[in-house]
Amino acid sequence: MSNAMTHLYSLPQAPARALEALQQKYETSDNPVIVVAVAAAIVLGVGFIAFLTAMCISRGYSGFGAVVDITWTNPFSANVTFKCI
Repeated sequence: MSNAMTHLYSLPQAPARALEALQQKYETSDNPVIVVAVAAAIVLGVGFIAFLTAMCISRGYSGFGAVVDITWTNPFSANVTFKCI
């Protein structure tokens, strides 16, 4: 078999090799705490939005919208108001 044919047969394996390289990179991460912290923050954020949506629906609204009104009172604090739509 020629070298060109061998190269053609190996093309479908390229995505799998890239995935393996990516997995190995993150499995051997120097600081796995950051990976866990980011994953936990994402899960908590999605859970908070789901909670707000459930609260709005239970009160007769169609759901929770991403309507956030931020009013700065001073440089160190802010009032954030969430609204149901």
